[in-house]
Amino acid sequence: MKNTFVIGILLLSLALTIEGCSGKREKLVIDNPAYKERTKSLEIKRVECNDTATILHMIVSGPPKNWVNLSSNTMLSTEDGRQYRLLRWQGIEPDKKCYLPESGKMPFKLVFESLPEQAKMFDFSEGNDEGSWKIKGVRLTDELPKGYFRYTLKGELTTKGFDGHQFPIYRYSNSAVVGKITVKGNLFEFHGVADSAMYCRIDAGSDFGNFIVEKGEVNVDMKTKLYPSGAPLNEALAEFFQLKTKIAATIDSIRQSIIQGKMDRETRIKRMNELESNFDIYRAIQKDILKPFILKHSNDEVGAAAIQSYLALANPEMLDDIYPHLGPWILSRSIIQEQIAKINQSRKMAPGQPFIDFEGEDMNGNKVKLSDYVGKGKYVIVDFSASWCGPCKEEMPNLANVYNTFKGEKFEMVTVMVWDKLEASKKMLEDYKVNWKSILNVGMKPMELYGFSGIPRIMLFAPDGTIVHNELRGAMIKQKLEEVLGR
Repeated sequence: MKNTFVIGILLLSLALTIEGCSGKREKLVIDNPAYKERTKSLEIKRVECNDTATILHMIVSGPPKNWVNLSSNTMLSTEDGRQYRLLRWQGIEPDKKCYLPESGKMPFKLVFESLPEQAKMFDFSEGNDEGSWKIKGVRLTDELPKGYFRYTLKGELTTKGFDGHQFPIYRYSNSAVVGKITVKGNLFEFHGVADSAMYCRIDAGSDFGNFIVEKGEVNVDMKTKLYPSGAPLNEALAEFFQLKTKIAATIDSIRQSIIQGKMDRETRIKRMNELESNFDIYRAIQKDILKPFILKHSNDEVGAAAIQSYLALANPEMLDDIYPHLGPWILSRSIIQEQIAKINQSRKMAPGQPFIDFEGEDMNGNKVKLSDYVGKGKYVIVDFSASWCGPCKEEMPNLANVYNTFKGEKFEMVTVMVWDKLEASKKMLEDYKVNWKSILNVGMKPMELYGFSGIPRIMLFAPDGTIVHNELRGAMIKQKLEEVLGR
């Protein structure tokens, strides 16, 4: 009897909470509501609004038998910043593992406090963690809040057989899903709403197209992938891709001039090796061609795409040259902030800087440090490599030749296996019969310490442990060693 009384009080309290949370509201049902963006595996299939509750009919998708977990802290937030809590659920239990069926799709229902009549949109948020489910800008009306705009995407697939299929629209900066196109015949047309320009991509079978979400109509180029048209930022994006093509053509022109030039075979091989391994040549070409374009788009979404490409190969000197020209919107982008931070970190591997120590293990599982080999009175080549890296494997025969040529009292060599599984690292070193020193099981620590992301990264350290060169490849390794060892 006591338990029944307590349950009755709780139910009455819940009913009063629901009734009193936001007042009367007209009933509203929206199937497949439009949204600004969402995480990949979660969709809202229907929203029901009334004067007592807001009900979300949802579906989560993923690999069969994979488990999902919904936080009980889930809430809705309206555009005025107010939050509305979760009251009940059906088909999923918050804070507990729930396994997806063989279909890989699981529907469930969440009941929240009633949204006020004046709410035009809301955000669904499971939490603030990086892996939390979020759906932003779910629209309850065709009337747009201040700052939002409408856009239309049109395109044609080059491959047939996708009539009726849906394909997601991904945002590059965070991989969020902005919407889904539906193919009719070979064509698609999508109408969306956004509050800012977004660099996006559509994948449909073997076709894909890059474009920018902006106010107006955008023609997505699914054939060449690179040349959207229509609205202004998309015309500029097409120009950016043309400039990237020009960079590749300029490098190929230099390559052809070496191949067809009048020079002896030894000189030709030397110049070709220099072109393929000297990244400063690529940087100079990219700077000449891309910098003027970036200056024209120093604070928009096209400029953000261009500066991401520019910084991917940039050194600190290139960053210092372009940074003062970048606007606050571009500099606020998290992916660009990460690139800038990494380039700034790479100043620690500039020539003349002391080595930074780290610990790993050798092939026998013994603990070893970089300081066991560097700063011990020898010149040391340190090759940062990984078993999954094709160019790293291509460099191995060259490194073996270098080691066998220079090994002795004045020279040592170390291969550091980064961002790799231990057993895979060991197998690669065994397959290439590496007979010089190695450090394994270091994760990404050396990359973080020295500020590089691409491998192979081959560095030369002086006998006192200071850095001589931080970006050697191919024939440059032997040339540099001949220079410092006086051979």
